[in-house]
Amino acid sequence: MKILYPFMYLMQFILSFWNAIYLYRIMGQFVDYRNGSLFKAAIILGCCAMSNMPIDLLDPVNSLGIFCLFMGLMLVCSNSRLINKVSVILLLFPIILGMNFITGRLVWKIIDLTGSGLEHVIWLRNIFSLIKIGIWYLISRNLAGRLKSIKKYVDTKTWLLADTICLLALLSMLVAIIKPPSTNILQEYREITTGYDLFGTYLIVMAGIFTNLGVILLFDPLIENVKMKMDHQASRIREEYYHSLEKQQDQIRKIRHEMNHHFQMLYTCLEQQNPKEAKQYLATLLEQTQSTCGRKFCQNQVLNAILNDRYGKLLENQVDTHFNISIDTHLGIDVMDLGILFANALDNALEASLKITETNRRKVVLQTRCENGMFSFRLNNRKNNEIYASKGRILTDKPDKRNHGYGLETMQDLVDKYHGTLEISYTDDEFTLFFYIRTL
Repeated sequence: MKILYPFMYLMQFILSFWNAIYLYRIMGQFVDYRNGSLFKAAIILGCCAMSNMPIDLLDPVNSLGIFCLFMGLMLVCSNSRLINKVSVILLLFPIILGMNFITGRLVWKIIDLTGSGLEHVIWLRNIFSLIKIGIWYLISRNLAGRLKSIKKYVDTKTWLLADTICLLALLSMLVAIIKPPSTNILQEYREITTGYDLFGTYLIVMAGIFTNLGVILLFDPLIENVKMKMDHQASRIREEYYHSLEKQQDQIRKIRHEMNHHFQMLYTCLEQQNPKEAKQYLATLLEQTQSTCGRKFCQNQVLNAILNDRYGKLLENQVDTHFNISIDTHLGIDVMDLGILFANALDNALEASLKITETNRRKVVLQTRCENGMFSFRLNNRKNNEIYASKGRILTDKPDKRNHGYGLETMQDLVDKYHGTLEISYTDDEFTLFFYIRTL
């Protein structure tokens, strides 16, 4: 039997590595790993250690040791936001802890019941390693479609809600394992522990595992809801773009139709030797043509159409408008998402401006810049309406609050999607929206 020991240990290492690969892939759905083979190797080796760490009753060292190892791996080897790093730990650590505890207890229970020697421990551990591999495989396979969208669509508020649930499950599991319920008897005025309620501990551990799996499943409808909201906004942007194109085409056809009349007018002015009037007429014609074709704020046609549309609406409503747009052609940001950000921000600025009765006070200033791998957006507008905020969220002042007030929330979701930061500041007569997104 001793001859087989090297083979059994090799088998144990292979199974641990296999286990780590599945765990590595699942973790990669929640966070982005740093570039470099050294970081990836560190994560895989760390996953090997975590999946093999034995957990027993009254054992705080190994239980908290896995937690510290997991946290260290995420902090060092991932470049995602802190909320994503914390969330992947709180989601997956209870599952790892629970499986290690249950399989470890089952190994020794089987040894006690069968009277087998210690040489069978390695065989049993390898068998349970295969079972854990099967569980991670099922999680990876059945949740792959859901997990792919988690990094992209889950916002900070949803992460915090999920983290709260998972943290409660984790604390319950740790208490049940480190300080399990005991059966005591009173002897000579003091309690003596005679055993532990393992059924209660197993029940709490299993409940913790299924709670975290349930949280992952709950992400699916939440993600679908965010997708529907984003798709609705993107459809509105596309509709505005095509409407803008149709409007421009109609105006161009109108100008072409009237071009013969314009030429005739210019010819008459020149024939009557009135160049000043001809020059003035031509300047007016050029101004109309430029207004029809629209300004060129940026290279992207969809975004340029949105900016032209909002710029025109602001001017029509006597708003002093200034756009200073600097956008790279390759931002790494989906153009529809960018369009939603611009459209929502400018719509809010227009609404606030219309509430100012003195037209000479209406003013909107938009500035964007791409610099050092960052895209920054700053919109400042004057206002005279009250700002209502609750729990860090700006509330709409429209009567129908159920169907309004989602513009800023949508913008926050999109900025979170690209791991950016959105800031809002306001005074009695000004409102400023600022966000930046890393483009590299």
